[in-house]
Amino acid sequence: MNGKLNAFYPATTKAADIDAFMKEAVEAGYSADELNAAREWMAKQEIFLNDEYQVNIDKNPAHGFTQFDIWHLSIKRIDRDIIHDWRDLQQIKNLLVGPEYEAIEVYPAESRLMDSANQYHLWVFVACKNVEGPPTIPIGWTTRLVTDKSIGDSINRPFDK
Repeated sequence: MNGKLNAFYPATTKAADIDAFMKEAVEAGYSADELNAAREWMAKQEIFLNDEYQVNIDKNPAHGFTQFDIWHLSIKRIDRDIIHDWRDLQQIKNLLVGPEYEAIEVYPAESRLMDSANQYHLWVFVACKNVEGPPTIPIGWTTRLVTDKSIGDSINRPFDK
């Protein structure tokens, strides 16, 4: 982690992969409705791999924004270890969607919590009705400041070369 990520390549989900997952889900006690939902969800994913990460992209997830098209990026390390390195998640978004697209990570209400693996979720705003180009999410910074220098009492790690 923390360096320049290698390029991603598309992977295919084979019927055997889905069947293996479904077998594990049955053993874990998933209900028939949960199994059907999981099979549908897996079938519509586009999967990308590099030497460190697997990213599943759903280009049509359920969401409540009527003016936006949103993609869901489900990100996990190949070794299944925890990640949460902001720079890696930013690079993944840039490599697979584009550097000028914006994404959010949601920390949901407990009633909507999804925590079943060391997996992370970005929701990328890819289009907005009546707007040319990538939409801007109307929260966050409006200018750019990127540095590996310490400012005041702050500490930042150096950029990897």
